[in-house]
Amino acid sequence: MKVVGCVDYQAEYPETLSFRKGDEITVRTVNSDGVWSGNLNGTFGLFHVSLATFADPPLFQARVIEKYQPPNVECLWVFEGDVVTVYDITDDGWSYCSRGFYYGYVPTNLLQKIVKEPQKKPKVTRANMMTLAYQQPTILPCRCIARYDYIKNSEKEISFLEDDEMICFSGDSKWVYVRHQFNGWGYIPSSYVIFEKYMYDDQVESYGIVLYDYVDDSRFHLCAKTGDIVYVERVLGSWAICKIEFEKNDYRKFIFPFSYLTWLNEDDFKIEESTGFIMKDFEPNGNGELSVTNNQFVVILLQREKWSLVKIIDQKSYKVDENKEETLCERVGYVPTKYISEVEDGEEIVVITKTQKNTNNYEFVEHDFWKIAQKQDNTLQLKRGDVIQDAELSFCAINKFSKPKRKDYLEAMERLRTETKTREENRTKKDTEEKQLREEKFKEKKKVEQREFIRKAFGRKNYQNYKRSSCDDLRSNLEQMKLIGEESQKSSDCLQYTKKETSLSPQIQDTSKQEFERKSSGETSPAVTVDFNQTLAEKVEQEILIEPIQHKPTPVMRMSIFDTKKRGTFGKKVTPHVDEPMLKALSGAQTIPQQDIPVAKPIAKQWKATAPSTLNEGKEKTANTPSPTQFTNQLEKVVEVSEQVLVSRKVFDDLIAQNEELKQRVLDMENSQKSLLQLVDDLKKEVQKMEGSKE
Repeated sequence: MKVVGCVDYQAEYPETLSFRKGDEITVRTVNSDGVWSGNLNGTFGLFHVSLATFADPPLFQARVIEKYQPPNVECLWVFEGDVVTVYDITDDGWSYCSRGFYYGYVPTNLLQKIVKEPQKKPKVTRANMMTLAYQQPTILPCRCIARYDYIKNSEKEISFLEDDEMICFSGDSKWVYVRHQFNGWGYIPSSYVIFEKYMYDDQVESYGIVLYDYVDDSRFHLCAKTGDIVYVERVLGSWAICKIEFEKNDYRKFIFPFSYLTWLNEDDFKIEESTGFIMKDFEPNGNGELSVTNNQFVVILLQREKWSLVKIIDQKSYKVDENKEETLCERVGYVPTKYISEVEDGEEIVVITKTQKNTNNYEFVEHDFWKIAQKQDNTLQLKRGDVIQDAELSFCAINKFSKPKRKDYLEAMERLRTETKTREENRTKKDTEEKQLREEKFKEKKKVEQREFIRKAFGRKNYQNYKRSSCDDLRSNLEQMKLIGEESQKSSDCLQYTKKETSLSPQIQDTSKQEFERKSSGETSPAVTVDFNQTLAEKVEQEILIEPIQHKPTPVMRMSIFDTKKRGTFGKKVTPHVDEPMLKALSGAQTIPQQDIPVAKPIAKQWKATAPSTLNEGKEKTANTPSPTQFTNQLEKVVEVSEQVLVSRKVFDDLIAQNEELKQRVLDMENSQKSLLQLVDDLKKEVQKMEGSKE
């Protein structure tokens, strides 16, 4: 027997076979579970029958008239009423059949060919001749039904029988590309089928196996790998609507390419092995035996006359390997065959609801399983091993037994669920981060807009150099500047008072006369002493208004504090020159005696005679001592500076007033907004009252 690969398959394990679409594989051995062994160009390996199709089309479909239990893996397990597809009939009375994805041999005498009623061909007339000749689908994909049998003539075509249903995906007036349920994909003549006039729409509600890997970045698409099992709810056009359960009662729906799936019927999804329940507890006495309990379901892997190899259903244990890692394993072992009662999928079994005795005084134990041998009106004839007893329906519960699902299919479903859930969580996390980033950008944009609004409100052109960011900071800075202005005003008032007193005091004239006499005689006026801890007003009062002046031992300066030629602009810091004796006095090495300092200004000669000679040795005469006229000029300049300070203070006061005015405007705007909101609420209430009155 030969099959043809319908897809490109790259082997992932050394025992599997790699092939390409269209390769012809010679089948060596077949198994009922769909895993076959084949030969391709001298290379042997295993492959799944779902990835290939038969080189020859099936012969016919048949119905099973009697249950058949296969003695080996080459035969197919079938039940009465099953419909199978027959591919080959041997001379020794065997038929090679398929039931879903399960293949194997079945006795030919157990099959009854399904004969379809002959369908009358439509009468060809001139009116419908053109329609029949050029019939083509109006919308794709759509369903099409075969009108006649067709045998393929090339590898690109597929064979089909009359009344077979196919799905058309593309085509022209002569050939269409379709998908057949059993024969796969290929081209067929468009004149051999009838096309439906609406898009393919089918409520599937079944499981499907993924044939090809599919990856897409969209959140609505399902990403899956070959072999994954997915539940398909509906097929609409070219897409299948899939449903995955993330948590209990938490389902998510995705779309998946319909052409990437093939359906699994209920029988394909269940295990192929026989099943049964234990009728008596058994404790192992030797190696390889398995401990089982009463009413426990098992899978029969191998059945012999005395012993049967079984696997416990829904009971798993853990084993520890050399690396001390626990791995999941299933309990498998031998059990006496007489302890097992075999039960088929879909067979009715009875569960005893309470301990009760029947008319024959036989006691039925609660929770025991029994098989139904015969049904009567109010009684059941039950069978458990070799025991057959009658029981009333009052203490019997009838249930249908269902085989467990295949382990590899369950693992494929769990793998797809886990990967999809992880992908969704990562996508949700990414969306959250992007949302936070957008919010931060929005807040930053709002801040920029607020700064722009403040800049326009204050009318400042060079706002970028203005580092104050709020009205409160501006107000605080203005208040500080106001305090500075007040201090300047005090100094200015003091200077103005000093100027006035100086112009009226006759002592200035006496001082000027004495200074003229000293200059004419070549004498030097006494040095001006300065106390840097005194304020400007105190210095002026001490030097001009108070006479006599009592000096303290202070550094003797060569330059007056009011000498504008050497100091430059008024207010700059000037480092005075200190004589060497004064440096020693400041350091504590030498002090100037109190009696050496002049008591009155007019006594210049006495001061020169009594002062220490070290003060003037090697030094030039003091020529920078200001005269009364120069001192008056300096005072006038100080007054001008004070007036400028007053002007600056006025500017600061104006700025504070503008700030207060702006704050008042903001409060007025807030009050107006509240009034508008209140008006809107009142209007809404009036509208609701009007609507209520209309009703």
